[in-house]
Amino acid sequence: MMHKTTALESEIAAVTEGLRPLTPIKGDDTRWALEERMRHYRIPGVSLCVIRRGEIHWSQGFGVTASGGDDAVTETTLFQACSMSKPLAALCIMMLAEEGRLDIDAPVNTQVKNWALPESPHTVDKPVTLRHIMSHTGGLSVSGFKGYDRNADLPSTLQILTGDAPAKSESVLSIAPPGEQEMYSGGGTTVLQRILEEQENRPFAETLNDRILNPLGMRDSGFWQPLPDTLAPKAACGHNEEGDLIEGGWRVFPELAAAGLWTTAEDYARFLIALRYAEQHASPLPLKPSTIEEILTPAANSSFGLGPEIRGDGAARRFGHSGGNVGYRCDSLIYRESGDGAVVLTNGNGRDGGGWTFIQEILAAIATVYNWPDFVRAPVTPIRLTESQLVQHVGPYAIQNAGPQDMLHVSLDNGRLLIRMEDGPAQFVFPVSPSVFCAQNSTKEIRFSLTEKALSINDRGAEILRASRIVANSTGQVSS
Repeated sequence: MMHKTTALESEIAAVTEGLRPLTPIKGDDTRWALEERMRHYRIPGVSLCVIRRGEIHWSQGFGVTASGGDDAVTETTLFQACSMSKPLAALCIMMLAEEGRLDIDAPVNTQVKNWALPESPHTVDKPVTLRHIMSHTGGLSVSGFKGYDRNADLPSTLQILTGDAPAKSESVLSIAPPGEQEMYSGGGTTVLQRILEEQENRPFAETLNDRILNPLGMRDSGFWQPLPDTLAPKAACGHNEEGDLIEGGWRVFPELAAAGLWTTAEDYARFLIALRYAEQHASPLPLKPSTIEEILTPAANSSFGLGPEIRGDGAARRFGHSGGNVGYRCDSLIYRESGDGAVVLTNGNGRDGGGWTFIQEILAAIATVYNWPDFVRAPVTPIRLTESQLVQHVGPYAIQNAGPQDMLHVSLDNGRLLIRMEDGPAQFVFPVSPSVFCAQNSTKEIRFSLTEKALSINDRGAEILRASRIVANSTGQVSS
């Protein structure tokens, strides 16, 4: 007897056979199969969970947990959630604040007991607060962490903050005025970890289990660092850009609040759903609707609320978080109005750093099938520019309101502009006007201004980065 395809099976097939660019080119109906793109990017395994109207609609694993192996990724396979850990730590801080145990608008040094953020010229008139830290506007150093070998000595939270051995990261410092700009800081999130350890007088992982993971039914999740041997068979191993297994299978992240969560796509979806639901209804989260609204509202000068990243307006308003540890890439989002969303977990960096692109292609397929607003942009029409027109934009650019090492490079490669952040993957862009360029795997636009010798990166009309071109003068010195 022939199997009759159900509506859900048709939806899943439409997603897994319909990966596509975020910025389509008019007249080009490019589509890819999920497994085809996994091979292209050399990513062995993927776990997906689709959220529909505030409920888990379907979840499924694809590929294998380790390159060359036979263990299939399933709905219960554990992945490193990377920076998607951060909103959970911030949520826990907000719980303590509602209990009157913390003041998120007081100087952070009055909220922590056995460590203090070193004073700096930036904090003389305006101290750093927990609100600043949760919204990444604290002006703090240490954007991220590289992890430790599985057999390495691990630093304590205090050693991570001070940069003392065996910590491999630098100390957490104030390097910019608080409240004035978004400056992503995993170091700042580690301050939250320290505060929660002190306030609860127990390990961070136990606090998160009791306050968030267990109440939300996230039974396959935990801040296990290192991962117990009993759970290792359930874990997806990390892979480098070539698709090779990283040494030891994965790295260990004692920076629990910033990067330490192991989870499944379905479990993380439960967190997103609960946070959205708590705004207007009874919820396992013991927070007032006004507090949830505060968490889900972008802070001044930031795309982050108090933990989650916030995007879009009106029906397109959504929140979530992405993440990347060595060997893993992931992303998550949920729309506040419709309750639609998705979680994507992968166990690879992706060829040429393409893990992020791969995830966006998956999300674009889900967005198309489930009619997400303002996610895949309208098709664009490329134009032809001469090499002399293109070369006008070539050069190094210094990113404004950032450190001196934060550079963006524009080069010409075989008649196309190539854009690369310092030490990051390169990205080809194509012109839609003499001064506006797009990339197929992004909704962002790069706008060049020859008169200002600058460029800006805009996402759906909002400027998210500005950089000034560095020009050498007759003496060989450079200026911007």
